[in-house]
Amino acid sequence: MPLHYPDWLSWYKKPNYVEFKEFADKKARPQTPNSSSPRASIDSRASRDIPSKLNLEKILKNQTCSPMSLYDFHMYLKHIEHSAENLEFFVWFKNFEAGRLTGNISRPQSKSSQSHDFGFPSDKSSVVERDDKSFNISVTESQENLNFQHADMYAQISSLVDQGCAKHCAPRKDKRSKSCPDDEDSAGVEVAVLNLSELVSDNEQARRTELDTIKCLFLIPGAPKELNIPSTMRQKVLEDISTSTSAANLKPVADHVYMLLKNCSHRNFLRLGVGNGTFETLCMATGLGIVLTVTGVLAMLLLAFASPSIHHCNRWRALGLWPMWTIGVGLILSGMRGSCFFLLLFSRRQRLPWEHFDDDASTIAKKKNKLLRFFSKLMIFDRKVKVKDDNLRYLQRKIVLQSCLGGVLFATMMEIFFLALPIWAPLR
Repeated sequence: MPLHYPDWLSWYKKPNYVEFKEFADKKARPQTPNSSSPRASIDSRASRDIPSKLNLEKILKNQTCSPMSLYDFHMYLKHIEHSAENLEFFVWFKNFEAGRLTGNISRPQSKSSQSHDFGFPSDKSSVVERDDKSFNISVTESQENLNFQHADMYAQISSLVDQGCAKHCAPRKDKRSKSCPDDEDSAGVEVAVLNLSELVSDNEQARRTELDTIKCLFLIPGAPKELNIPSTMRQKVLEDISTSTSAANLKPVADHVYMLLKNCSHRNFLRLGVGNGTFETLCMATGLGIVLTVTGVLAMLLLAFASPSIHHCNRWRALGLWPMWTIGVGLILSGMRGSCFFLLLFSRRQRLPWEHFDDDASTIAKKKNKLLRFFSKLMIFDRKVKVKDDNLRYLQRKIVLQSCLGGVLFATMMEIFFLALPIWAPLR
């Protein structure tokens, strides 16, 4: 019978970075007849690096909170990886597969706008405004120019993600399994599919019109939001949808897009999201850990050989260096996994890269000096927000515990090694 270790003993390994363009181009190459389907090509070994409670399926259902919510994932794809079309097409396909047409969403004008702020700047490029059971979506797209054909349709598709996770959180189910603050709506893909009203499903002409629009937006070569899919798949899908409006014709594209999201985009998103500090903060914290560790070794050698000389120092004085090694190695271990030890202790984090796009331009202009920009990104100067997702908070606390235990183990082994050497005063 296999042994089952406690979850906190399973060492968290930060997912390796996957270059999206290179990965997508590789997967877009024509496949041989014996090659597996996109879903079957998912690397099960690499999937073990992904915590089960923060997997892609839970994010798509919006069962996670900031900074691992569906909203955050969309902002990451839009501003960092520049591949938001994959998630937007996948969400649209889920609606279309359920018989719901995005182009038929009723969007009455709301008298007052309302944005939802949960501790970080709201995304001005897609503001969701709710009025009772209906909603109005105002898209300004400050980061890209929507001046292509069918731009209004694309704005509606993009807003499907944001309207589904307008409050950036899933509902809290119970005290033990809670994942975020109370919310009356269950957001994410399931809500976008199941709870949208006033959508037409039986009008064949409407389905044909929407498919033609999707073809112009995502499928044809040179489309404004062209998907990176194999040429053979593209050709077959274009032929199929020209004669049929069945959602099954687009299933291979949806599977391919899902594969890109799971094997590449989600891994990189998790790699950034679990880390709670900026690159500058992590460099400073890890550097401090290295300094403490090296200083501990040098201090040990000074005690043994120069205080006052070899064979004259009491070995028990060397025990005073144990805390220095413990803290130093703890900082190094947490920094190697993309986390700042001190922020982890208080369940706080600095803002992530996609959360800086709403910074006031005048504020950014004031930080032209490189040195000022560097120090402004350090932990003690930068704005800190609370980690809202309970599963992420648990993972980060596990990183703290494992880092502390690693530091204790290293410090103890170093003490035993040095105290056992014949360089101290004889015991009396």
